[in-house]
Amino acid sequence: MRRESEELRVPAGVTGASSLLTWLGSRKRGAAVLFEPDRVQVTVNRQYFE
Repeated sequence: MRRESEELRVPAGVTGASSLLTWLGSRKRGAAVLFEPDRVQVTVNRQYFE
């Protein structure tokens, strides 16, 4: 990935954190491992979610 920041248009089918991680992992070959649930913590308003 090697990007400090990036603006994306997320597809309408992405409706939550889980589907967002799946979509991000599908964008580039080999990237899925980077977005596995045990590797990423999702926060909203500084509150962690599982």
